[in-house]
Amino acid sequence: MIRANTNVVDTEIALPGVQIDENEVPGTLDEGKSSRIDFCAVRKEGSQMWLRFFEAKDYSYKAALAAADEHLPKAVEQLLRYWKTLKGQETQAQIGDAYKRLIELAHKIQGRNVLGKNIPLSGLERLQVDPVPRLVVFGYDDDQKKRKDGKFQTHMEKL
Repeated sequence: MIRANTNVVDTEIALPGVQIDENEVPGTLDEGKSSRIDFCAVRKEGSQMWLRFFEAKDYSYKAALAAADEHLPKAVEQLLRYWKTLKGQETQAQIGDAYKRLIELAHKIQGRNVLGKNIPLSGLERLQVDPVPRLVVFGYDDDQKKRKDGKFQTHMEKL
């Protein structure tokens, strides 16, 4: 997914102030370590450029996508934590400035597979951070979407 989209600028991003949930990642965790959102990409809409953040989940990861009773799915709780960080104006300015610099530096690095190298420098001054993180669900096919048992639709409605 990342290699297929030339507008991806970064992966596994540690946002400030977003703490790891011990149930999210197996193994020994450092309590002070931030959890990581999977990737960010630049999207151009008209004359505006947006830096958008995405969390990716495999459809088979039922524990993250399914909701128990009145609780939100873990993936949605994760997105809410990211949103709380991204909505701060100071944080948006810091992140925006850092990614503008990253994209400028990516253009100076030699190589074809450098993330951010394909983002145009023209209009970069209009890059803004979108505070609403997106969820990308992958690993299902058209047959699963069209099944009569409705599992796919039930998942999507909850998310």
